[in-house]
Amino acid sequence: MEKAFDKLSLYDFFGYIIPGFLGIWALSVFFNEILGVNFISITDQGFIKSVLFLGMSYYVGVILHEISEWLQENVYKKIWKGMPSERFLMDDDSKYSLEFKLRLKEMIKIKYNLLLNNTSKTNQEAFNLMYSEIQSLGKDYKIQLFNALYGMCRNFIAGTILCIIIFLTKSLIITIKLGINRTLDNYVYVLIFAVALLLLSRRLKRFGERFTDYVIRDSYNYFVANNSHKLEGEK
Repeated sequence: MEKAFDKLSLYDFFGYIIPGFLGIWALSVFFNEILGVNFISITDQGFIKSVLFLGMSYYVGVILHEISEWLQENVYKKIWKGMPSERFLMDDDSKYSLEFKLRLKEMIKIKYNLLLNNTSKTNQEAFNLMYSEIQSLGKDYKIQLFNALYGMCRNFIAGTILCIIIFLTKSLIITIKLGINRTLDNYVYVLIFAVALLLLSRRLKRFGERFTDYVIRDSYNYFVANNSHKLEGEK
């Protein structure tokens, strides 16, 4: 069991397994309480069931990851008006000062022979190169931590939406069978998860911006430390 855990990366644990627990719980509510079908529960005991639960959490986590990727591309990216890695070097973005952006663009031209033209595509290409460089240098622990937290938060959003759908479905079924007065607790769950969805969305944006900022600043700091003479204006 310890060897299995050793092979799990930080992103695997935060990005798949932990959100997978939420997905498993939501599915157990759906199967056990709505369909009346026996399904593995978070309260199950025993080594075999623990291993099974861990494996299913990873499996569900991967599915939630795909759902969250879709949400990122089709919902959050539009709300944010582009990913942080696409926006931060735009002329009209206020994350960095104009002077710092000019120095970053100069660095990118020197290091990668890439001329940024104020488009999301070239900005993303430059960011990918900086990210790969920091990874190859082995100086990416904090970067990977925020990447893992971003993945966890994004997958939690997908799991939270799943919970909202399931509890709304359960509430509807109970209302039809027993009346609306018997389903108040389920609407409370829906309200709690709706609030959680808003908070997670804020955290998702923050983790994404922090991850992007660390990549850009670490790449710049490394470049200045080793090639400061190449930047215009540097003595």
